[in-house]
Amino acid sequence: MRVWVGAWLLAAGLSSAWAGAPEISRSKGRRDGVVVLWPRVVPATEDPELRGLAKRLQDRLYAAASEVVDYRRVDVRPEPERVCPRSGCRAPSVSVLLGHKGGGCVLVALVGPAGGSPLDVVPLVGEVELASERLAFRKAPESSMVITEFVPCDQIEAELDDQLVIQMIDAHVDVPGR
Repeated sequence: MRVWVGAWLLAAGLSSAWAGAPEISRSKGRRDGVVVLWPRVVPATEDPELRGLAKRLQDRLYAAASEVVDYRRVDVRPEPERVCPRSGCRAPSVSVLLGHKGGGCVLVALVGPAGGSPLDVVPLVGEVELASERLAFRKAPESSMVITEFVPCDQIEAELDDQLVIQMIDAHVDVPGR
């Protein structure tokens, strides 16, 4: 009996250690799909307006990804899953960084191929100076940019160019017969 309980406790401890931090996606997606990660909100906030905005932005990313691949192949990750596992996702991933300060916001796309390759970083709304248009896989994007101009947060959705987002996702998807 002791061996069984000890083995169960060991397995439970390993599985919780393996699961990692809550912001790591529990799914790697399908090879023939797209993973839409939860937006990275910086600084982190419990503000219901900003969290609602993050959800609506993720919904727009889902719609854009569904223009590129069949909607059934789009894996939308729940809050707080905003980064692929250390080994990378099986599918290309897309997310946004939503920066905010004093009622102003900036929106930056984070789009990467399958695996642990660098991400493309593309300013979408607001003005940002980037250290590079490529970001090492799993590096915090906010450490590689300086925000130079915020846009009122209530204008972010109106200024987001969905066609640009579709093009960025399409550039990373390599699915035969799509």
